[in-house]
Amino acid sequence: LHDALPISLAKSCDKTVNVICVDAWPPYTFNNEDLKKLSAYQEGMEFDISHFRKNISDCPNIEVMEGCSTEIPWEKERLIDLIFIDGDHESPGVNNDLECWFERLKTDGIFSGHDFNVGVFPDVCKAVIEKSEKENLPFKLFEKSAIWVIEKESEKYRNQGWAPNEETVEEIKEMLERS
Repeated sequence: LHDALPISLAKSCDKTVNVICVDAWPPYTFNNEDLKKLSAYQEGMEFDISHFRKNISDCPNIEVMEGCSTEIPWEKERLIDLIFIDGDHESPGVNNDLECWFERLKTDGIFSGHDFNVGVFPDVCKAVIEKSEKENLPFKLFEKSAIWVIEKESEKYRNQGWAPNEETVEEIKEMLERS
């Protein structure tokens, strides 16, 4: 998603809301063949931390944190309203990201991310389902996208998107087992 999502969030929310972007920044080392394909698709794009900083220069409410997301120092009292994960796409990295960042979420916060795609990123799907079950909170998938959401207090928010029922979750699990 590069710059588009954080810039969109930063410009559409109240200027007192801090949008935190955590990334190791290129050059990335991809292990997953599908990620290599995605990277090749973006070949020739000028994208690094200096490019990102230039693009967000008119967004003073974006805070950039450089490093591995699970190793970023964090004040325990500093809780987050909305977390969007688009990081590691393989186990155990994706599981570590979900564990690490979920504990930083406010009680009524929204935990979300990208790449819920059984055929391309099965580890992301498995990790989201496992986290949802572990926390005993349903997850939602937004139609015609790969965006997933887990709300800590789901009744507080409008029911947007598509919340899979138990049969659908079981179908997704079966697809993951076959992949």
